Amino acid sequence: MPSSMNFLAMSDKNSLINLWQRYKQFIFFCIAGGYNTLFGLGCFAILYHNFANDLHYLVISVITNVTSITNAYIVYRLFVFKSKGNIIREYLRFNVVYGVSFVVSLVMMFILVDFVDIHPVISQGVILFSGVLISFFGHRNYSFQPAAPSSAKPGFKREQKEEDIHG
Repeated sequence: MPSSMNFLAMSDKNSLINLWQRYKQFIFFCIAGGYNTLFGLGCFAILYHNFANDLHYLVISVITNVTSITNAYIVYRLFVFKSKGNIIREYLRFNVVYGVSFVVSLVMMFILVDFVDIHPVISQGVILFSGVLISFFGHRNYSFQPAAPSSAKPGFKREQKEEDIHG
C-alpha cells in the first residue's frame, strides 16, 4: 500500500480513537440512559396495568420516577461517571437535577394526556426521551463533581494579609 494510503488509514484510526476518547462518557451515558428509559417505561407500564383502577396515572408516575431515579443513580455512578465521591451528597445532587426534569415531565404528562389525548404510557415514553442532554450535562457538571477541598470553600480559611501577620 502506498505511504499516503497508510497515512490516511492511520489518520482515520486516530480520528476514531480521538472521537471515542472524546465522547465515550456520553456514549456510555446514552447506553445507560437507554437501559434506564426502558426500566422506567417498563415500571410505569407494569404499575399502570396493575393499578390504573386504584391509582391516578400521575401517582403511578411519581412512584415510577423515584424508583427510576434510584436505579439511574446506581448505573451512572458505577458505569458512566465511575464516581468515588460521597454517596449521600451525590444522590442528593442527582435528585436536584432530576427534580427539575420531573416537575417538567409531570406538566408535560398532564398536557399530553388531558389536552392532547395521548395514552399515558406513550406520553411517558415521549417524556423520558426528552431529557437526555440536560441530564448528561447536569450530572456530569453537578451531580458527580467532586466536592471542593475545604480550603477552597468560601468562609473556611481566610488568607492572612501581611499586616495581620506583623501587627
